[in-house]
Amino acid sequence: MLSTHLTFFRWFPVRHSIRCCFRILTGLVMVVLVSLAMAAFFHPPMIKRAHILVQGFDSQIFKNKILQKLFSDTFAGRRPLVETELVHIGFVKVHKAASSTTQNIFLRFGYLRNLTFVLPPEKNAFSWPNIISLNESMTTYNIVPPPPGRHFDIVCHHVLYERESFQKFLPNDTAIIGTVREPFSLFKSMLRYMQPSYVMNINGDQKVSQFLRNTFLYEPQNLAHSMTNNRMAFEYGCPSDIIIRRDISAFKDYLRVLDKDFAVVLLAEKFDESLVLMKRHLHWTLKDILYAKLNVLKSNQDTQDKDTFPLTVDPDDEPWYRNHSILDYYLYDFFKNRLERQIDAAGPDFAEETEQFKTVRKEVEHFCHSTVKDSDSIRIKQSPWNEEFDVTIFDCELMHKYEITFTTMIRERQYNMKSTWSYK
Repeated sequence: MLSTHLTFFRWFPVRHSIRCCFRILTGLVMVVLVSLAMAAFFHPPMIKRAHILVQGFDSQIFKNKILQKLFSDTFAGRRPLVETELVHIGFVKVHKAASSTTQNIFLRFGYLRNLTFVLPPEKNAFSWPNIISLNESMTTYNIVPPPPGRHFDIVCHHVLYERESFQKFLPNDTAIIGTVREPFSLFKSMLRYMQPSYVMNINGDQKVSQFLRNTFLYEPQNLAHSMTNNRMAFEYGCPSDIIIRRDISAFKDYLRVLDKDFAVVLLAEKFDESLVLMKRHLHWTLKDILYAKLNVLKSNQDTQDKDTFPLTVDPDDEPWYRNHSILDYYLYDFFKNRLERQIDAAGPDFAEETEQFKTVRKEVEHFCHSTVKDSDSIRIKQSPWNEEFDVTIFDCELMHKYEITFTTMIRERQYNMKSTWSYK
């Protein structure tokens, strides 16, 4: 009996101490959380750090329902300005669909973070150091392996999309991004930029009209050699037999595959809205998506200028082109409608954020293009969608750097080598 009493008194203080310690520790945690809540109210990035703190503290204290409710009520509905950015990007660079401008965004993003790019051999079958392939996706023989101890982070050079290939060479959390453009507008731009010989060599003044009314006579039999036969669908990896047969039903099935694979498909006609949507999805900053228009024809260089370009494209040619490249129209309409739905679901402040982005971009464009600068940088003020940041002359240089020059610069740093490419 005496032994039992002694045991009770020996353990009672210990139990009491444990309860006291738990209560004290719980009180301290509540103070910390309230402090974080107040800090987050005035400084949104603190929300992210608060989440990390709670997720990383594996303790019975954080399982307390009262504390969970306090935390969830404090941060409910608050979207932090700073989140964990997604850095793994698979960009399908579609010809003449705002792709060079978009590519520069990814080149700049990766270069400033020293990420690893998928690059082709400097000397390759296409004779250009910035083209992986125009007729297939990534393979072990058309890309250079990553440096020892590193893995690929970004692909953004010309290559066809193929799910298996992108999954093989890029990390599991890669966001697949693409661009599309109104097909007839793309066709006219393609004619001027690529000047395909199978159109240019047609006799007569109405080369384009004659081509579109007799495509079976002039189109290359190999789809890979054509820049005018449903080229967007081809570069998005659509099987050749579907394109050749114009199999609408099979192509709609393929669109459902692309819908699952692609996080964001940018619309050239709504480029700024598309970039803001991409920014939100990737948790990037406003500075990350700033751009300068690259590879864009000047207003006095349209396709009707016969002094510099001998092809006349008539508005009456559009129905003929639509019939010829019907899959490109299905592709464009599909992703145009999807983008509009995504924008509608983006929240009431999306339009305001887009206008803010356009305003900042004009400020940056003016700074970059001004011949006389009062400073080496311009400061962009904080807004509900961005922290305060500076744009420097170096940022301007990167935004205006053309693809081959940028690719060469990345290649030299990534592989610690001197480029043999003459044009920089």
